[in-house]
Formats: sequence, C-alpha cells, structure tokens
Amino acid sequence: DDINDANFSITQRVWDRIVNNWERYTKGSLDKLRTHIKRGIPDAYRPAVWQLLLGSDFLMCSSDFDYSETVKSIHRDLVDTDISEYCIDHAIITLSKYESVSYTEFEKMSAEKVARISVIRQIMVDIGRSFPTHRKFMTDVAEGKEGRAQLFRVLMVYALYNPSVGYCQGMAFIAGMLLMHLNEEDAFWCMVSLFEKSKYLRGYFDKSLSRIHSNAEVFWRILEQKMPKLWHHLDHMKIHPLMFVTQWFMTLYTGLPCWDTVLCIWDMILFEGTSTVFNVAITIMMLLEDKLLESTSLTDLMPCVLKISPKIVEKSKFMHAVWKTILPEWEIKAVQAIIQEDKADEVAKRKRLESEFDSLSRKDKRTRIDETQPVDSLASKTTLFQKIAGIISGTEDVKKQAIRKRNSITPKRRQNDARRRKPRPVMIEMKSLNTATPNEPSSPMQNNPLYGNRSLRGINANTEFSFRKQLDKNMILKSTVSAIKPAIG
Repeated sequence: DDINDANFSITQRVWDRIVNNWERYTKGSLDKLRTHIKRGIPDAYRPAVWQLLLGSDFLMCSSDFDYSETVKSIHRDLVDTDISEYCIDHAIITLSKYESVSYTEFEKMSAEKVARISVIRQIMVDIGRSFPTHRKFMTDVAEGKEGRAQLFRVLMVYALYNPSVGYCQGMAFIAGMLLMHLNEEDAFWCMVSLFEKSKYLRGYFDKSLSRIHSNAEVFWRILEQKMPKLWHHLDHMKIHPLMFVTQWFMTLYTGLPCWDTVLCIWDMILFEGTSTVFNVAITIMMLLEDKLLESTSLTDLMPCVLKISPKIVEKSKFMHAVWKTILPEWEIKAVQAIIQEDKADEVAKRKRLESEFDSLSRKDKRTRIDETQPVDSLASKTTLFQKIAGIISGTEDVKKQAIRKRNSITPKRRQNDARRRKPRPVMIEMKSLNTATPNEPSSPMQNNPLYGNRSLRGINANTEFSFRKQLDKNMILKSTVSAIKPAIG
C-alpha cells in the first residue's frame, strides 16, 4: 500500500506539472505527453486535461453564443407546452399529443415552434436509452434526474447553436460521457469542439452522415490489407461495415462493457484524433478474428461485434493490443486519398459513358430524320449551301458532299428501286395447234388429253390465241371449268 501511495503521489505531481505547464508539453515533440497519457490520466485531472486537449475554453471565450440565455428560451418553450426536463416520461406522453394532426393547439403554432417541439421529443426519447445503468442518469435517484435534465439541456442547446446539424441520435452518448466529468456548460463547449473540429467528429452527425460512410469505407480497406482472410470471410457473408462500425464510431466506444477501457480510449482519441478510432476498431477485429471465422451465419456473427465480451476488452490486455497496432495517420490519409481517386474515376467514367450514349442517340436521331426526308428537298437544301460555301471557299469539297447526299438512298428511293428490280411476269403465247408442220416435233400439249380436244378448249383451230389479249375474267373462268370437268371425270 505504501508503494501504491507513493506511485499515486508521483503521478499526481507529474500531472499537476503537465496541466500547469501545458504549452511547454505541447510544443515540439508530443512523445513525452503521449507516454503519460498511455499510462493513464488520473480521474482528478481528466476534466482539465480533456478541456486543454479540446481547446474548449478558447472556443467559449471567442464565441458570442450565450449558453444561459439559450437555456432560458428553452425553458419558456417547456412552460408553454406544460412539460419539464425533470419529468421525462410525462413530457414524452404530453408531446405525443402534438404530433396528432387533429390537435388544435398544434395547428396554431408557428413552423419554428413545431420544429422545436419535434426536436425536444426526440431528445427526451433518446435520453432514456443513454447510460440507463449509470448513477448519473438513473431515473430512481435524485442525482440521476438532475443528470438527465442536464443532458437534455446540453443537447437542446447544441441543436439551437448549430441548426444545420440539429440533433442526431448518438449525440446523447457523447454528451453523457462529458457530463460525467465536467459541469454542464463546460460539457457543452467540449461537445461543440468535438463535433466541429476536423480532427475529431466533424461530419459524423450531419444529415447525410457523410463522414461515417467515408470512415467505414476506410476501415473496410484497411481490414482488407491487414486481415485479408477475415475480410474475404465477411465479404462472402455479405457483411457491410456500417452494420457494426456505426455504433462504434458514433458513440466513440462508450458501449464497451469495461469502463476503464472506455476512459483510456477517450483519452487517446482526444489526444490523437480519429486515428485512434481506426486503431481500436482494427484491434477489436484482430482479437475477434478466430471467433468470427468460425461463424457461418449472421445470427452467430453479429452478436460478436455488437456485444463484445468483457474478456476481449479487459483494460490491460486490450489497451496493450491497441498501442501495439501500428496504424499511422499518414496510412489512413493515403487510404482516404485512394478511395477518393477511385470515386473520381468512377464519376469520370460514368460521365464519359453518358456523353458517348448521348452522342450516339443524337447521331441515330439525325440518321432517322435524314432517312425520312425526300431526296429532292435534301438535295435542294444542300445545293443552296453548296453555292454559298463554294463561293466562299472555292474548293470542290462542298460539291462532293452535295453529290454524296444527292446519291444517298432514302427509304422512299429504296422502295422505288426494289419495285424497278422486281421481275415482270413471263408472257406466254399459245398458237393454233394445227399450224405445226409435219417436220416439226409434236407439241407436248397435243398429247395432253386436257388440250387434245379442241372443242373442250373452246378455241378455234385456225385462230391465234395469246395471253397478251385482255380477256374477260368470266370467260376465262368458264372455259377453264368446262375444260377441267371432263378431264377429271
């Protein structure tokens, strides 16, 4: 015990010196400060160190925003709707009435007030899900009621401070974590620093969740490089990184079962930035690799990454693995650059294909228009152009182009050519069968019983018959029928 007390006393003196001489420790190399943070920040010094790392004091002093005045305006809204931040359950029931379209008071309110009521209700619903087992936010304890009221005010004030972002589910875990170590207004300005600095969580909670999506892609690429076997297994099972990393990234691992580990992770995140978020994620996957490879279904795999066992994230073992994981910030930025280049190439390729498709569509449309135009009108139009262009240029190119257009085959011309090329019917002449001389070979028609009987054919022997003559159709049909009947009989 004496040794532990001596070590604790030394640690206190070290951190007291760091806090009082912060500029000296943050100038130049940060290796010494990094070493002290890895060893652990004492609870008594954590609020001051977090504020120094985030620069929240400077942000508060340089801003014109008044936290206390904003809280007063929120209280006026709560009084108007007959609710209180200290009675969350009653407030949720009361606010549910305002969502009914038939509620008359709702119709009388302005659009701005309606939006505020919607945000108030959403925050109050999420407060009940944030750290329900922590004493600071328990419903049955006086400290818990005050903590929930503070959490509501911090989140509601930020929604008014930055209306472009407003409130997003997941913010309550960040604000709750800060309230566990800081007073209400200090927690608010630390949250503003976390949400609006690019080193930390800027873009995590906007309406499109753009940075969450991009960081998930970066994590997926890094996992493919570091653990290809596990990556192929997850990819084969159609696992998308957003299915589990969203919870890790948006809450900064506050859902892990070991609180000492969570505090150490937060210490490193506030010091290093979001690179620690990737380090922790890769470390978790490395420690879960064997178990995940054994899983053959989503029902077996997802609980492993969403509800991590306390044995996996035990502080001494887990944090040692995190520090051992080598994932420098330049590598993360390089992966981000590669992803952006790939997306840019995809966009350029898509635009090129769309341009080619549009040009082909226009060309096909022009071709159809040209084919439907008469040759004469097309030639006349081009001839006028020919004359003007020929006078100006004095070349023969325009004349050649006009000749090509004049000779181009349109559907109408193609139809006329086909009609001209169609063979005419063969005209057969039949002369009198008696005119054959003895020297001439007998005609096969003489031996044909159908044509042997002249009386049946209805043709005189001394007359010449030709299909060239225009015969009456009725006479031809009558002669043919009278000739066929005896032959068949």
